[in-house]
Amino acid sequence: MEIVDILLFCFISCVIGAVLMLLGQYYVFMRFVETPEETDEKTSTTEKFELPDSVLSSIKNSESESKNPIVAINLVLQFLFYELRHSNRVRKWFYRKLSLELDELLTKSTTGRFFDKLTIRELELGGQFPDIKSLRVNNVELHDDDGHIENLDVMLDLSYRGNFRLAIDADMVLGKKGFLSVRVRHVSGLARLQFTRKPYTHWSLSFIGEPQVDLGIESQFQGRQMQSNINRLKSDGHRQSFSDLLTQGLKRVNSANNLAIPAIVSSLGQGSRSLPPSPQYTPRKQSLVPQTTNPLALAILKLETANLAELSGQQMSSVIDGIVEPFSGTPLDEIMTLAKSSSLQLYTEHEPIKRVEMINEVLAKLRLALDSETTTHADLSMALAELKAAKAARVETGRVSSDTNLLLQTAKGSPSDARKAASAREKEAEAEMARIAFLLGQSEERVQALSVIMLHLCSALQHAQSIAGQ
Repeated sequence: MEIVDILLFCFISCVIGAVLMLLGQYYVFMRFVETPEETDEKTSTTEKFELPDSVLSSIKNSESESKNPIVAINLVLQFLFYELRHSNRVRKWFYRKLSLELDELLTKSTTGRFFDKLTIRELELGGQFPDIKSLRVNNVELHDDDGHIENLDVMLDLSYRGNFRLAIDADMVLGKKGFLSVRVRHVSGLARLQFTRKPYTHWSLSFIGEPQVDLGIESQFQGRQMQSNINRLKSDGHRQSFSDLLTQGLKRVNSANNLAIPAIVSSLGQGSRSLPPSPQYTPRKQSLVPQTTNPLALAILKLETANLAELSGQQMSSVIDGIVEPFSGTPLDEIMTLAKSSSLQLYTEHEPIKRVEMINEVLAKLRLALDSETTTHADLSMALAELKAAKAARVETGRVSSDTNLLLQTAKGSPSDARKAASAREKEAEAEMARIAFLLGQSEERVQALSVIMLHLCSALQHAQSIAGQ
């Protein structure tokens, strides 16, 4: 019996000791360990609210100007924006819409093949609502039987300087990580706000013609700051070499760790999943790369034997068609998988230093081809944008101006002849838009194929440099 009492006493002592130990640790933690306060740097990230200068000036000016209906509309919208910009409902709406766009980019476009995951890190709605300079009704369509509004088009002259900011984290297919932050400093232009019941009840806002845009862009790749030239590309039309943007980190630190191909390819729009057949191209000398069924090896074969520095215009286009021809009919996801798996075997029969030199020579030729194709893509995009702007301008003039033009044309012919001529010109414009859109799609596919080759070569270069440095 004494043994049982001793064991019971020991058990109770252990339990009491454990409880006392936990209580002592809890007291020390709560008494001496304090959670540090959040710094001002973390709490002051919200953009300060400011009224647009034009709205402030209209308030301080004469009474007649302050009674302008546009001023009243701007003041109401600015007030509602200030009250709602931090509300959960508004922020969830923006997150939901942006997430849908990112999901569509990943699943429905070839650009999404370069990414594994896109995550919204930060969303800042800015410090002010867009300023409406002018407002007018462009078109109203009523229902034939009920008389309700079927379609309403409102033309707006908008100006925005609110510093809307969006930050995105990107996980890429080669295990790399990137970061992109875009701040909208200024946007202005003529826009159309449309409310319609066709095919379902919805609203939309779009610019007519090219708006003036000023963006602040910050990009990082593998934690390294990238020198972004995208601002100049979008604001003043400066055509920076896309291949330079692809390889600037490579040349700066002698490593492929800074390469950010998806950020460049995504700016070129969407394309199909495979490339169309292209004309045959015959190399001029034997390649050091073995001819296999690997389309990347065949493309590098043609790059080796091409003398792109002496070509221009149509000759360069023919050579580029030959370079991307091995990708014809191959899905982009298979090419990406092949680019990751076969890059380590490129030029492995040579010494590491020689291997680096050979890859750099092919990269130099690839940069010339990519520069030429992106210039062609930019020209086609500009031509298509001009045609769309001209078409939108014709729609904006409305039926009144169209009837006036027809009446003026009847001086030289009958109204039916004038209508036929106008219809013929419209069909010609539509055919030209379709032709340019088709060429633009082909150019996008060629740029994406060349970008995959660039990614393949830079991955091989990184591997060769790591071996040469050992």
